[in-house]
Amino acid sequence: MKYRGKIKADGTIEFLGYPPPGMELPAGIVRRRFSEIIPVNPVKRAVFRGLRWMFGEEGRVSDWTRAWSGPWEGRILLGPARGRRIRGLYRWELLRWEQHIWRNN
Repeated sequence: MKYRGKIKADGTIEFLGYPPPGMELPAGIVRRRFSEIIPVNPVKRAVFRGLRWMFGEEGRVSDWTRAWSGPWEGRILLGPARGRRIRGLYRWELLRWEQHIWRNN
């Protein structure tokens, strides 16, 4: 897994996803979701969210949900690009879009 991080001008460190293994985050650090990529189909979306709520965002179940066929919708939840959306058949396309927005945020 690639770890994407950047140091902002104010000295804060941001990661897209989780920080690398072994990197201890100081107490009081809050993890916030920058974006989400979810299925467009309402039934699939409800099952996706239910499984993520029950099993979390790491492990076999989350890996399985990431492998579902599309279409998918990406939404930016934080920053100046908040509210931007995109749809695509392949989740990897939306991940590239998300990374581009985050890098330029």
